[in-house]
Amino acid sequence: MMMQLQPRSSRSGLAVLVPAILAVILVAGGAVHGQSASPAGDVAAAPVLEDPTATGTQLVTAYVTAIADGDSTEVGALLASGFQIVRANGDHWDKEDYLAQGLPTITDWSITDVDATQSGTALTVYWMLTSTEVVDGTSQPSGAAPRLSSFVWQDGQWLLTSHANFGAVSR
Repeated sequence: MMMQLQPRSSRSGLAVLVPAILAVILVAGGAVHGQSASPAGDVAAAPVLEDPTATGTQLVTAYVTAIADGDSTEVGALLASGFQIVRANGDHWDKEDYLAQGLPTITDWSITDVDATQSGTALTVYWMLTSTEVVDGTSQPSGAAPRLSSFVWQDGQWLLTSHANFGAVSR
């Protein structure tokens, strides 16, 4: 049976309320049983960033630099344990599989158009990467390609929890 999604405005109140109630029960249930809502590490209050875009620029630059240097240990240190990545072609991996399959080769790169927003312990960063890139032995189209990266404040630092690559665009 195929589920059809409806615009939020046409859903019944109950259809919106039930998933929200279930989410609260799951989180509260974990707390009652001594389980953390975030088992991957200590997610304490994040610093309120005066300039989220400046911090986002530093974070994505560190990520691309580690990849360009071929330093999988450094890349791994920047990733949250629950990290997931999706590539423009739809391939996706978790942290373990991403690091095991080998890093892409990135040269002649630059980062532009960074825009970041913070919401509590989450930092979402939109950015454009222009580079010469080889992924899984395949040269990628040149040109600026949008990226979307999400970071979480965990164990006293920002860690990359999700990352999406999109295809090169012409503007």
